[in-house]
Amino acid sequence: GWQRLITDKSFGKKMIQKYTRDTSDEMIEAGWLHALDYIARPLYIPRERIIEILEQSIVPDAKKANPDQFIDNSVVNELSDAGFFRQIGMN
Repeated sequence: GWQRLITDKSFGKKMIQKYTRDTSDEMIEAGWLHALDYIARPLYIPRERIIEILEQSIVPDAKKANPDQFIDNSVVNELSDAGFFRQIGMN
């Protein structure tokens, strides 16, 4: 699915329009570009995003939590090392 989304722009934009229910060509294009820039890569969990989530949490202890305890990129690393992402066009 990801490979088709990033390699078939027309299809990708149709799917973005379908699931967002947005009709603005500008927003759909922006969504597709977002997919290329941020989603269509090996799906490593960025530490910065976890920090943002913890800081925005309403759970008081979340702000004191170590973000590294929520991150495990071992499967993504394994797939990347095996060449999986290259095979499906995600690199």
